[in-house]
Amino acid sequence: MKTKIIIILSVLLAIFIYISQTKVKPEVIIKTKITYDTIREVVNNTKPQQIKKVYIKIPFETVINDTITQVIYKDKEVNEYKYLDSLKNGIVKSTILADKIYKRDIELITFNKNTEISTTKIHFKSSFYVGGTILLNKNYNVLNPTINVYYNNRNKWLGGLGVGVINNEPNINLTFAIKL
Repeated sequence: MKTKIIIILSVLLAIFIYISQTKVKPEVIIKTKITYDTIREVVNNTKPQQIKKVYIKIPFETVINDTITQVIYKDKEVNEYKYLDSLKNGIVKSTILADKIYKRDIELITFNKNTEISTTKIHFKSSFYVGGTILLNKNYNVLNPTINVYYNNRNKWLGGLGVGVINNEPNINLTFAIKL
């Protein structure tokens, strides 16, 4: 019987030494938060930077009985309006060929993507506990009072030692547990 107890205690001691010597890596928690900001910019009735006369080809169609029989391209003199508008997120260049522009408005909607990454490392610290156990019968009589000491090694394993009395004889309780 003594040899079994010595073997069990030796195995527990070997497990205790092995686990206490292994490095405990911190738990890493990474949280990513993505938000989108909507940017709306309106430029009302912008003025052209340059206006000049140009000729463009305009198609003229001859239609007989709902059928196009002939297409002739003719030169037409129109104004070429060149615009250069600066906005927060860039520049808008445009060229418009027309006889007359009554109004020109620009509305630019862009989405800025904001990514926020936070990293948290949790290092578990070892802790030491002192407590007791009382075994009661159905009449609430104290049968087995013990005083226990527990050691929690970085939230990986727990070892404990208790001293108590059973039937007026002292006893020793050993506790060992591994986190799964």
